[in-house]
Amino acid sequence: ADVNKEYKLELQNFEAKKLPYKITDKMNVYELVYQPEKLLWLSWMQTVPNYVVNKKLAFNELIVPTIDTIRNEYLIELVTRNRKHLLVTGPTGTGKSLCVLNALKKHFFHDKWTFMTLSFSAQTTANKTQSILEGAVDKRRKGHFAPKNGKKCVVFVDDLNM
Repeated sequence: ADVNKEYKLELQNFEAKKLPYKITDKMNVYELVYQPEKLLWLSWMQTVPNYVVNKKLAFNELIVPTIDTIRNEYLIELVTRNRKHLLVTGPTGTGKSLCVLNALKKHFFHDKWTFMTLSFSAQTTANKTQSILEGAVDKRRKGHFAPKNGKKCVVFVDDLNM
């Protein structure tokens, strides 16, 4: 099928190509990631080392990598590093906050980046939010604030619907 005609796309010099990866009945494109340095499509599970349980951690501190957590962490890091806003949605209790915090700790807590977390509740007010944000940054001049020590900062707001 001609993609341009079927979807009415105006793409100049576009040629549809087949993926150099056999997608079986048990696999779909969401289970794959392109590795440009290797020129390959890989399963998300192939992008991380085999998981070894850290026996020093308590059970509730363990985060076992799955296709979903690996993919979400990759997308969170990619979107955030490119300075785009991200809204993570889903049903209650599915690990959204845990996944975001894990990605932030892993990729944005070092000498160039930092992050802060705001947990909203029914008692959260605009003034309280402003106070928390202003307390975590340096005031450069009137109305201009920046993260401390010249870092870039990611602000994670948990339970935005509150």
